[in-house]
Amino acid sequence: MKSQDIGDAGPTYNEKSDLNNKDVWIGQEVTLELDGDYTSLQIRQGSTYSEDDDVVLENRVRNQEVTFDSSELEAGNPYNLNVTGDNGDSKWNGVVFWVESEDLNTEFTSSTVSQEGSVNVSLESDRDTQWLNVSADGLDTDDLDNIFSNSDSNIEDVTTHEDDDRVTLNVTGVPSDDSVEFGADFSEIDAGEYEFDFESTDSLAADNATVEVIQDDAEVNFEGDANGEQGEIIDITVSTQYVDSGAVQIADLEDQNFQAATEFEIDEDDLNEITLQFNTNAPNATGADDAWSLHPKHDDHDIELSNKAVNASELDEFEPLGAYEYEMEAGTDLNTSSDLHEDNYYIDDSDVTDTAFFNVNDPTPVGDVSTHVAPAGDNVEGFDNLNDTTVTESNVVADGDHLLLNLDSFDQSGLVDSWSNGESVGEDLGNQSINITVEEQDPGPNVDANVWSTNPDQVADSDADDLIHANVTYTDVSEYDGNLVLALNYEDAGLEADESYDLTYSVSEDSPYVDSEDEEVEIEDSFTIEEPELEWDDSAEEVPNSANADVTGETNVAPGSEIDTNARSSGNFTDSEDAIVAEDGTFTATYDFSEYDAGITFDLTATHADRNEFDSNYEDDLRHQIESTLVDAEEPLIQLDTSAPEEVTVGDDATLDVTVANNGGAADEVEIGVDIAGESVDSQTVTLEPGDEWSQSYSFDTSEAGDIEWGVTAGDDSASGTLSVVEEEEPADDSGTDDSGTDDSGSDDSGSDDSGSDDSGSDDSGSDDGGASGTPGFGVAVAAIALLAAAMLALRRQD
Repeated sequence: MKSQDIGDAGPTYNEKSDLNNKDVWIGQEVTLELDGDYTSLQIRQGSTYSEDDDVVLENRVRNQEVTFDSSELEAGNPYNLNVTGDNGDSKWNGVVFWVESEDLNTEFTSSTVSQEGSVNVSLESDRDTQWLNVSADGLDTDDLDNIFSNSDSNIEDVTTHEDDDRVTLNVTGVPSDDSVEFGADFSEIDAGEYEFDFESTDSLAADNATVEVIQDDAEVNFEGDANGEQGEIIDITVSTQYVDSGAVQIADLEDQNFQAATEFEIDEDDLNEITLQFNTNAPNATGADDAWSLHPKHDDHDIELSNKAVNASELDEFEPLGAYEYEMEAGTDLNTSSDLHEDNYYIDDSDVTDTAFFNVNDPTPVGDVSTHVAPAGDNVEGFDNLNDTTVTESNVVADGDHLLLNLDSFDQSGLVDSWSNGESVGEDLGNQSINITVEEQDPGPNVDANVWSTNPDQVADSDADDLIHANVTYTDVSEYDGNLVLALNYEDAGLEADESYDLTYSVSEDSPYVDSEDEEVEIEDSFTIEEPELEWDDSAEEVPNSANADVTGETNVAPGSEIDTNARSSGNFTDSEDAIVAEDGTFTATYDFSEYDAGITFDLTATHADRNEFDSNYEDDLRHQIESTLVDAEEPLIQLDTSAPEEVTVGDDATLDVTVANNGGAADEVEIGVDIAGESVDSQTVTLEPGDEWSQSYSFDTSEAGDIEWGVTAGDDSASGTLSVVEEEEPADDSGTDDSGTDDSGSDDSGSDDSGSDDSGSDDSGSDDGGASGTPGFGVAVAAIALLAAAMLALRRQD
C-alpha cells in the first residue's frame, strides 16, 4: 500500500496482499493500481467469488486505475473483486476484503483547564495512525493551530485550512488495545466552553469532546495543617481547583535534614478533595513507597500517587521522624530532577500554590496495660474477627483461652501498619526498646523465678524457651483507635496452670520515643492461669416443669464461650439447648418441660463446645453430668380458653366465653383485652394467684346478618375467631339450633370430659340463675362445668 497522505480520501493499493482479508473502513475511497489493460472492476458480496452472484458495485478502469467508494457497501460484510477486460486473469481477481465501521473515541482528560494551562486529549482508534479533521465553534484556524502545534508527543503534523476554520492532525502511535494522549495548550484561548469535533479524513468515524476554559488559575490548597504524633500515620488533606493533578512536599532537606514529596493524579471529574497519608514511624526503614499512601476512604476512587520520595538520611534505621513543625508546600507540579539533591523531588517556587504546617508532636506514653480473655474457639486475628468475639477484661485466664494484652494509647499507627494480622511483633517492639516481660510469682524455694521476654535480643540462644510471642491481633489502620491489642502466646512459652505471673511493659531510654532516663516507662500488671473447669449449680438438681425452665452452671472459661447442654430421660424425652458463658462466669440453658409431670428424673449434661481447643488433660473438667428431677413449676403459667359459636341465626343469643387460668406456682398480673367487631369491649389487669381463674362472657349483637370477628389477649397468649350471623331461612339444624350456642362448642377447652354432656345444653343455661351470678349469659350449668374442670386439673397435678 502506498503511504496515505493528509487529505487523501482513502488508501491506494498496488499489491493485492495489502488488501486481501484486510479491513476497509466504511466511508473510505479505495484506489487500485492495476497492471493490465482492464476495463472495469466488479465487486460482489461474499468471501468467495462466483459468477452467479450479483454485482453490487461496478466501476470503470481509467489509465490502469480504478476507485470505489466503500460508503456504497454495507458494514460488517465481506466482498470479493473481479477485474474484467484483459485477455488474462488479473491478480486482483478473488481478492476478499471486509467493510467495517471504524470506532473513534476522543475526550479531554479533564473537563476544565485554565487559560494558562494545558490538558491532554485521549484518543482510541482502530488504526495505529489516524488523520483527523478538528474544528470547534468559536475557534478559528489559528486558535486550533496554537492549541495542537505545541503538543510534544503523538502528533506528527498539523495542517491548517484557513478557508473553513479547521486543522488536520496526523496522530501516530495509537496502541491497538489502549488509548493514546496528546497535548492541547489553551494559553491563548478565551474563557468559555468549547466542543471539539474530531472526524476521520477518509472514513465516517467521528467523535466530539468538550472542555471548559477557566479564567482562574489552577490551585492545590491545604485544608488546614496536618497534625499527629511521632510514629503515627498523619493525614494531609488537599483540595484542587481546575486541575486533576498536583504535588505535596514536606520540609526542606537543607533546613530540617529531611524532605519528602509525592505527586497525585485524580481521574474523576467530581472529586476535588483528597487525603494523603505520611508514615512518621521510621522513614528509612519504611521507604518512600510505603511512607506515602492514600487514605483508605479513597479505596474506591480513581487516584494514583507517583514519584514518591523520602530523604531521611540523618535518621537511624528505626528512628521516627523528629517532633517538629515542618512547613509543607502544595503545587501543580513536582520537579523530579536530581540537580538540587540526589533522588530528592521538590516543587519549584513558580508552581507553589499554598503552604501549611506538618506538625509532628511528642508521643503520648502508653497509659495502661491490661489483660483480657477471649474464648478458645474464637479467631482473634483480624479486626472483624476480634470485633465478633467476646473480649472481657480479666486477670484470670483458663488454660487454653486467649490471653490478650491491651496497650492503652500505644498510638504508633505507622508501626502497626507495617505488621500483618497474627504476626509476632516482639522484635519490632524491641527495635523501639519496648519490652514485655513475664515473671512467675512463686517459683518455689531455692530457685530463681523464670522470666520470659517478647524481645529476642533479651533472650540468649541457649534459653530460647524464655521467648514468649506477642502476636498483633489486627492491623487495619482505618479501624485502629490507638489501643494496641496483642495475643500473648503463653501456651507455647510453657507457662503453667495454677500459677500466677507478673507482667511488665517497659520502654527504656534507648527508645527513640524517650528523651531521658526520667521519661522511661514501666507499667506492671499480673495474671493467673487456672485449670479450666465447668459444673452445674446445685439449683440444677431440681428443675421446674415449666415452658421456660432455666438451668444454670458455673465455669472459669472466657465469657462468650459456648456450652452445649443436654437433658435426657429414658422413655420420656431427649432435648438439647446451647448456653453462652456470661461475664460473671455463669451459663444458663432454657428448656421447655411444660409437657412433663413433676417427679421425672433425667440426666443433665454440660459440655464446652470447643473443648478440643484445650489440652486433652482437661477433657473431663470441661464436661459435667448430674441427675436432675422435674418439680412443679415455681412461676406463673397463664392459660387462655375461649368459647364462641361459629354460626347463629339473626336475632339468636350468642356469647363469647373467656377463661384465664394461672396453672403455675406463683401469682401474676395479667393484662386482658377483648375486642368484638373491631371495638374494645373489655380491657383490664387482674392478679391471679396460683390455681386462680378469671372468667367472663360477652354478648354478640346478632340483629343483622354478617360476619363478626372477635379477639382476646391474656398476657402473651391470644385467640381469635369469626361468628357468622345468617338469615332465618337457613335450615334450623344448621344455624339456629340450641346446639350451635351450647357449651359443646368449647367442650375441649374446658378440660372436662363432662363439658359436652346433655347438662351443658339444658334449659338451665338460660335460667334466672344466670343473672344472679352477676355475669350476663353465664348460667349455673356453665359455672358447674368450670368448677368440675378445675377439680380434674387439680387431680391431674396430684397424680
